[in-house]
Amino acid sequence: MSIAAYLSPEMQRAAGGTLRPGGLALTDRAMAVCRFAPGSHLLDLGCGPGATLRHLSEVHAMRTWGIDRSLQMLADAARRDPHAGRLVQASGMGIPFADRCLDGVFCECVLSLMPDPLEVLGECHRILRPAGRLVVSDLYLRRPEPQGIPMAIPGSSCLAGARDKTALLRMARDAGFTIRLWEDHTPYLTQLAVNMVFSQGSMDWFWNFMGDGPEIRKAACRSKPGYFLMVVIKGSNTDG
Repeated sequence: MSIAAYLSPEMQRAAGGTLRPGGLALTDRAMAVCRFAPGSHLLDLGCGPGATLRHLSEVHAMRTWGIDRSLQMLADAARRDPHAGRLVQASGMGIPFADRCLDGVFCECVLSLMPDPLEVLGECHRILRPAGRLVVSDLYLRRPEPQGIPMAIPGSSCLAGARDKTALLRMARDAGFTIRLWEDHTPYLTQLAVNMVFSQGSMDWFWNFMGDGPEIRKAACRSKPGYFLMVVIKGSNTDG
């Protein structure tokens, strides 16, 4: 989705405080897989209004940091919970953290918005300690175009940057990660569409959320967008 869609009241009504499909249920699923020790140092990349930061801190007893490109999002996060974590304006390309300083990174509904997702994955690898975990949830293409992944779907949206499963796993491995988990959670995306229909009275706003124009609808129908959860480990194939 575009930044404007993230900031819209329609999105907040349909998706709740996390502004993404699956909300904190997927965050909790990832935490169960990662099994971080209490007090682990975690970064929320693209933290938005801070719902995940607060959840990780209060429910899971993690030490948290958040970065986001939007000053408005960071202001919302600080206002809602001043103790949720340290907040920095930054993007995933050039993360302002030292090498090997974090136990985990959460990248929830963010990677598909990045101009160079492989660079973002490389940055996450850099700042993670050995055997650190990276959690990614996002849109993906369940039936990519025969001529290749449609990298130029019109509109500034998550769908414009979505890849298929094979491409996403390859990028994670190319960045130095070992795959720990891949799960399909497309029903959460379906539920978001239903919520938007109830909130707005039609599917029009959902398609505006995906991207503008009839071309985006045709591309979406062809590529069958879904939603996934992936957990990868820095340089390890164990749970250690």
